Amino acid sequence: MKKILIGCVLAFGLSGCASLKIDPSPPAPPAPTVVISAAPAVVAPQPDKLTLAPVQWHVYNAADLKKLSDSMVASGGNVVIFTLDESDYKNLQDNLVGIDKFIQQQNAIVDFLNKAANAPAQAAADSSTVKK
Repeated sequence: MKKILIGCVLAFGLSGCASLKIDPSPPAPPAPTVVISAAPAVVAPQPDKLTLAPVQWHVYNAADLKKLSDSMVASGGNVVIFTLDESDYKNLQDNLVGIDKFIQQQNAIVDFLNKAANAPAQAAADSSTVKK
């Protein structure tokens, strides 16, 4: 009787396991959802506005320098004289032109980067407003 009972338990147990369908592969992950949105606009920082203090330039020749020096000393003022010869004046002029050119190039680079960074956002905005 014991053998019959063990035989029945084994028969039912094996047939029960065989009736279950077991899939050995894991379930497939859900398909990713792609959301396309416009990139935020990028704005490169602009330099602060340059405000220069007024400067007065006076041009004197050699004869005027002696008279100017005497009048400044007589009034108790300090005398400081800056002089430039022709080549130094030309160098100063060239330097100022170079600085202006450099500033213009930097502004062009900032404008280019702003346009390049905002091109995808602008294109997306333009395509959404196109009439079909």
